[in-house]
Amino acid sequence: MITQGDPNTQIQARSLNPPHKTAKTRWCVITGGPGAGKSTVIAELERRGYIVVHEVAREYIQQNRSQGGSLDQILSDQLSFQRQLVNILVKIEDALDHDIIVFLDRALPDAIGYFRNANLDPQELYPLFFVHRYYKVFCLEMLALTSCTKDEFRQEDIKKALELERQILYGYQDIGYTVILVPPMSLDERVDYILQNSVFCQDV
Repeated sequence: MITQGDPNTQIQARSLNPPHKTAKTRWCVITGGPGAGKSTVIAELERRGYIVVHEVAREYIQQNRSQGGSLDQILSDQLSFQRQLVNILVKIEDALDHDIIVFLDRALPDAIGYFRNANLDPQELYPLFFVHRYYKVFCLEMLALTSCTKDEFRQEDIKKALELERQILYGYQDIGYTVILVPPMSLDERVDYILQNSVFCQDV
């Protein structure tokens, strides 16, 4: 893994011969702003027996913290940090079977919102978004206006969290996805709502 803050970090080419047609998948994206409850929903989906991909940024930060890096060091170069997360996600998604039902805690297009939120141009990312086609994209709405509590991995206050939610939502819409909004509800109600709107999942 490339160390944080590397100025030479670049987006890795997905393929020298990209496909002429976007591959349809059975993957469902769970996205939303910080504090929306994604990790809790993903954990419940996993408990119910579904295959999940946990949030890359959280695991990346944990790994680098365990190796002695401070949060400030990890986040100091936002362009390098965001590119590294994109490269990791590319590898993860390219290794997934298109025909397997998977729930992803954020996916590649989330990077559009994060790039824009950091005043970075996401244009270099766009060729990556048309290799795979996600089956459904769910955006969890904020649970409450006071629900975004800062911690080691979540540094946004409520105002910034809502703006990031908007940027992420627009990012998916910008590349042709209809995003299903999941309103604030109990955990079981949210997960049931997601499954009811994921037709493939009723076979599991």
